[in-house]
Amino acid sequence: MKQLLVASLAMLLMSSCNFLVNNETSKKEFVDGCKKEFVQMGIEVEDGLVEDYCTCSADKILSKFDIIDLIKMNDTTSQVYRESQELIKPCLDTFRAQLEEPEY
Repeated sequence: MKQLLVASLAMLLMSSCNFLVNNETSKKEFVDGCKKEFVQMGIEVEDGLVEDYCTCSADKILSKFDIIDLIKMNDTTSQVYRESQELIKPCLDTFRAQLEEPEY
């Protein structure tokens, strides 16, 4: 999951031209990058679950961090990275719980 976050952030950073990242364009780019990462990793999961996880993560990350923090987040030893992981933990917990739900 770390790779998902880093890849999504990288795509967001490449396309962002200002310090404000809490907008619909940034969110769409974050979510799209996150979803692509699932595909590239070969993870086969219902698209709705992936969309929910990626959207939840984007909402939390983009509402808390500015573009400078997002750059720092690529360093997995940074405080910003640790904060981001804690911030998206509820998203990941929900995603995992939904994966474990039995299908009828």
